[in-house]
Amino acid sequence: MITDSTAISGGNVISNGGADISAKGICWSTSANPTLNDSKTNELNGNITFSGSLTHLVYGTTYYVRAYATNSVGTGYGEQVQFTTTDIFGRLVTDLEGNVYHSVKIGAQTWMVENLKTTRFRNGESIINITDATAWSNSTGPAWCEYNNDSENGSKLGKLYNWNSVIDDRNIAPVGWHIPSDSEWSALENYLIANGYNYDNSTTENKIAKSLAATTDWNYYSASEAGAVCLNLLTNNKTGFNALPAGDRSNLTGISFEEIGNSSCWWSSTAYDETYIWCRSLTKNTSGVYRDYYSGRKSSGHSVRCIKN
Repeated sequence: MITDSTAISGGNVISNGGADISAKGICWSTSANPTLNDSKTNELNGNITFSGSLTHLVYGTTYYVRAYATNSVGTGYGEQVQFTTTDIFGRLVTDLEGNVYHSVKIGAQTWMVENLKTTRFRNGESIINITDATAWSNSTGPAWCEYNNDSENGSKLGKLYNWNSVIDDRNIAPVGWHIPSDSEWSALENYLIANGYNYDNSTTENKIAKSLAATTDWNYYSASEAGAVCLNLLTNNKTGFNALPAGDRSNLTGISFEEIGNSSCWWSSTAYDETYIWCRSLTKNTSGVYRDYYSGRKSSGHSVRCIKN
């Protein structure tokens, strides 16, 4: 019963070791030998044979599964099995330059899994690459850059764009895709909160950052709040959104590159006022997605994540 985001597994308690079973179920992880500290079910029925559903899985990913049973003495685990979720046809998107993007369906929305990398509008016209800080600050037209003007960063993390690129009528998104509005970002957040994607599985407050953040590249910070992105990276990315800490080009500090490894910020297509734009960001030491406009000065350089029409 394996799909791109769910599976069914189970177990059979062959002995209780002389003490009543208080909990049993299945646990799973992308790392070998999953434990109760990883994702798990608790099958509360009285049957010695049980099954449960693995949910919030990422497509095309290998998972490890073990049955478990707990009594007053401790917890015992069954034999480990592994499987790979399906990667259904049609998830790849290609832009004019041949950059390939995966996509993932989250609720009623479909999002790109990678940040945009294009240097051309949909009609083939080029977006100017500005490396100099002063020229970037003074630019009144569309522009892109790569973090620290390093092509390896651009290839892995995507390009950084000013807001004039985002709103240009020539469109930087591939055909069939667009830049998400502030309300579309909010719809994503509300869906994840309501459906238990908070790090503690609760359905109130915004604690969804780990479900969106990638399992690699985030810098560790010991004073992080509970459920922060940088704590136990292997529990990140339940949605498949795979947000990497791409940093940005901030107009608050002299158009300097900053925060790679520590944060990521994406444009929306919705202006707050004549100077600021609504954005979304993740930071390494917090558990929620941050909605603000102060980071969204029009001349800043942020990542772009596209959503399907």
